[in-house]
Amino acid sequence: MSQSQFHFFVSEQFEWQYSSRDGIALTDDLGLKLPNLTFLNMEFNMLMGTIPQSLGNCSHLDYLLMGFNYNISGTIPQALFQAQFISQLDLQFNSMSGSIPYQIRNLTSLQKAFLNNNQFAGSLPEELGMLASIQVLTLEHNSLRGNFPNQLFNCTSLMGLSLHDNNFIGPISSSIGFLKKLGSFDASSNKITGTLPLGLSNCSSLQVISLRNNMLSGQIPNLVIAGLAQCGSFNLAHNNLSGPIPNTEFQQMTFLQNLDLSYNQLSGLIPSDLSSCLDLHFLNLSQNTLVGSIPLAFGKSALLSLTDLDISHNSINGSIPQELGNLQSLQRLDLSDNALSGTIPSALAKLKGLQFLNLSYNSQLQGVIPKGGVFSNLTKRSFLGDLLLCGGVVNKTCPTSTGHSNHRFTKWEIVIIILGVFVLLAIIGFTVMRLRSRKTKRGRSSWDFDPYLRLTLDDIQEATRNFHVDNVLGVGVTGTVYKGTVKDGKLLAFKRFNLDSSSIHSFIGELQSVGLIRHRHLIRILGYVSNQLDANILILQYMPNGSLYDHLHGHEEGLSWKDRLRVAVDVADGLDYLHNDCPAPMIHCDLKPQNILFDENMEVRITDFGLAKVMGATTASSIFTDNMKGTFGYMAPELASYGHISRRCDVYSYGIVLMELITGRKPSEAVQVSTDEEDQGSNITLVQWVTSKLEGHEISDIVDKQMQESLPTENESNQMKELLNLAVKCTDKIQGIDRRCGKWCGHCLLQLSSMHLPPQDPRAFHPCLDKSIRKMRSRFLMHENGSITVICLKHPVN
Repeated sequence: MSQSQFHFFVSEQFEWQYSSRDGIALTDDLGLKLPNLTFLNMEFNMLMGTIPQSLGNCSHLDYLLMGFNYNISGTIPQALFQAQFISQLDLQFNSMSGSIPYQIRNLTSLQKAFLNNNQFAGSLPEELGMLASIQVLTLEHNSLRGNFPNQLFNCTSLMGLSLHDNNFIGPISSSIGFLKKLGSFDASSNKITGTLPLGLSNCSSLQVISLRNNMLSGQIPNLVIAGLAQCGSFNLAHNNLSGPIPNTEFQQMTFLQNLDLSYNQLSGLIPSDLSSCLDLHFLNLSQNTLVGSIPLAFGKSALLSLTDLDISHNSINGSIPQELGNLQSLQRLDLSDNALSGTIPSALAKLKGLQFLNLSYNSQLQGVIPKGGVFSNLTKRSFLGDLLLCGGVVNKTCPTSTGHSNHRFTKWEIVIIILGVFVLLAIIGFTVMRLRSRKTKRGRSSWDFDPYLRLTLDDIQEATRNFHVDNVLGVGVTGTVYKGTVKDGKLLAFKRFNLDSSSIHSFIGELQSVGLIRHRHLIRILGYVSNQLDANILILQYMPNGSLYDHLHGHEEGLSWKDRLRVAVDVADGLDYLHNDCPAPMIHCDLKPQNILFDENMEVRITDFGLAKVMGATTASSIFTDNMKGTFGYMAPELASYGHISRRCDVYSYGIVLMELITGRKPSEAVQVSTDEEDQGSNITLVQWVTSKLEGHEISDIVDKQMQESLPTENESNQMKELLNLAVKCTDKIQGIDRRCGKWCGHCLLQLSSMHLPPQDPRAFHPCLDKSIRKMRSRFLMHENGSITVICLKHPVN
């Protein structure tokens, strides 16, 4: 094989060989040694470092594939664009930062560019629109900003464009109509404004379009719907769209399978011509202001593929069509919070696949609840607010239409009945007296006595008003947390798990592992409700003062340095208990500011154990998983790369939280360290930035602006420096103290406790501190100013 034909390919065997190491540094001279390289595949390895500048010397390079390494950092080297014949560039799922260089215009042969799931920032260069050959461009999950990149609409060969989860603003130009070949367009979760561009009607090849979670306004143009004849998935949920939904135009969308227009301000009728979409599987029109009745055409042998129908939280009136019983594929039907009337059609009981049905808050529904089918598994929560219904689970007797009986009671029969009533009343009275006597002797309510609350699904449904969006406290990987006030006036939190198999597994695991844990810095589970068909709910303490994220980045009041230092100590204490002292040692796996809450006294509570893993008692305990969910930026490299879970994963996350505590910066935000006008600045990760500032003794440059109103004292500056040093050790993969030790969080606790904290009673400062000290063979010294120092007689890290 000649050198001009040489291929360099990193095989799976190479990946496995190095999978247990901390990372492989890319050699700077790779392009110098292989100048005629044409194909380089180094995906799915634990590569680290930056992309070699020398690759620009490979003038014949066609494929450059370095995705899914997670640890490749730095910017895209400008020299790389000298390799003008690159047709496929794959850098996805790494830690690269900086802006997209304008020199990318030199890659005139580029067809596919996968740059998603990095930390790229800044606005996209206008020169990106000069890539005439580009077919696929993925830029999702970055920190890109600026006006929506309408220059991309000059790339008329584009077939796939993904821009979701960035910070683009402004309108989408109608010049998108130039993209005749565009098959997939996803710009969801940005801050796009304006109206839907009419140019979409010219994108006749579009099969998937998602603009959900933006700020679009105005009406949905009829012309746009008419032009999307090939579209299979159309998602405009969570915008500010208004006006009626187009009707007859849906006759053209015969391939439509998923339509989501929920959480808008749409009005008018439900389009009956949606029944022309014979392949429709998912239809969500909830949380709008729609009126009129449910179209009869939906059930007349039309939408036979429909599995999910949600038109809840509208103003739909009329009766529930009997024809809905023809939707034999239907699995979920939500008609709650409308103005439906009449009776519930018995045909719904014949839908064998129907697993979820919600008819709550339709106050004019009346009559008998049907029996059989899905109605055999429903609870009261499916009929909350429907006061005219009877029978079934609502436990309300239905009126009978039988004639009057001719039987007349005799004198003795009347006497026996009266005596029976007196005896029954006496028994009830005696029972009530005994119960009151026992309650008085206990001296406390059943709320305090029972380890788990006695709440039903109906109680929770009423407390959260049918899990209304206004009661949402937060959305996590495995479910959504709501607040609600129960009948006795107590405000509680309810974590409602998703219904997928992994979330159900998380519900069981969280209940079994955390249900009986008692620690002042861990959230307490008060109870649970489980119904495998439609609800798995944990009842939790309500934390009125929000999360650490709220105080650092949100609307809550900022934290002083004293508060932040105490948060660091308390979180370390909670992790130390989880890792070493609880009955079944466990790893949290998703520690982040959103999961660090504050109670009414601003005491820390670690929450959300949906991803937690129960481990053995030894520090070497670890497992591997291929289906690990977590939060990008807080996940340890070994967890993000190849699913290796151990206590060190929590230690890494803890280090990131410490950096965020002091700097006020999120790990997902790249930090600009250069102001060079040509390359629009160079960006590095939070860990790299903090490390470099520590080495340069520039602590004051990185302190959160919320704490810069008053200059820190010398003692506070020393504390910040020590805490940052600790954070760097927690996140260091090579040097420093080995974070693989299972007692590492205990070591963190000792280091933090040894700082000169504000004066406070030591037992109030930490109720378990003396226990931790005894276990680690350490002792207290109380200084005159009341601060605490810990002197270790034996180092806790083996």
